[in-house]
Amino acid sequence: MIKIRVWDKRQKRMVYYGPPVYIHGDTLVYNTEDNECLYLDEHWEVDLDKTEMLSTGITANGVEIYESDLIGYEDDPSVFEVVFVDCAFRKKYPKWGKDAYPYLTHHDLKYIKVIGNIYENPELLKRL
Repeated sequence: MIKIRVWDKRQKRMVYYGPPVYIHGDTLVYNTEDNECLYLDEHWEVDLDKTEMLSTGITANGVEIYESDLIGYEDDPSVFEVVFVDCAFRKKYPKWGKDAYPYLTHHDLKYIKVIGNIYENPELLKRL
């Protein structure tokens, strides 16, 4: 099932949603543990004050990886942003070029850790 999280720009906080609890036509309805509701249509648009991120469905060192997470490799100071490009989760690293997005693979999972995300840890973007 599709899991998402949402960065709430007004409240400056990340909200995690589990699998959809209800599907109505082309709209998915999600709930949090606090019974906050989220309605997503086929365009994945909530409102301008929220940014939605898909779960990759994989974990690294017990931490689930989402779009916009920042990951690092053991023994390497570089930071990579997890992005969803051409129907696949990939690693964005601007120093490789603007169109260089290598796949995030299961092989990577042995060596990476989630060190933050672009919303809650913007200071890490300097290392991209």
